Amino acid sequence: MKLMIESCRYLDRIWAYSRRRWGHLSPKYGMFEYEVISAFGHLLGVHLILNHGELPSDEEADLIIRDLVDAFFTREDAP
Repeated sequence: MKLMIESCRYLDRIWAYSRRRWGHLSPKYGMFEYEVISAFGHLLGVHLILNHGELPSDEEADLIIRDLVDAFFTREDAP
């Protein structure tokens, strides 16, 4: 339960960063939950496995969050 609570704190960081982007750019395609939230969850799980249950630092998490959110808002491919 503690891991779930600690992991959920990253959602605030994702929403804070994406709000800045959402105001200026509208996503052309895609699903935010799948392409950002789920992708981050997957990467977080991999990090936990490779680092013996240690969560990434805020700096590490922010780099991943920025990459996922920026990629979501700037993609050009059509479905």
